[in-house]
Amino acid sequence: MWIKKGTKKFEKTLDKLQKDYAGKAGGPDSETFVNWHKLDAKDGYVRFWSDNKDVASLITRSRGFIEAVDPGREGVDFMISTKGFRSGPHCFKISK
Repeated sequence: MWIKKGTKKFEKTLDKLQKDYAGKAGGPDSETFVNWHKLDAKDGYVRFWSDNKDVASLITRSRGFIEAVDPGREGVDFMISTKGFRSGPHCFKISK
């Protein structure tokens, strides 16, 4: 169930997730992914999903850009404003 920015539960949910996922490395099947879908981007957001400490890192680093959060049983799904997202290729370092 999506919890949207501006609702009473939103900030409390982010605080709890940040605490619960801090330092959680995850097992060998742990994953994180960004889904940049053109239609979603046109609507002003990209999706981010993780089941490890990347949840806490995202909240710490980009809290102001989180538009909605869906804390599921297996991991956490975020809608992130495109204003806080560069692009897919820019998440990688430049090689020399």
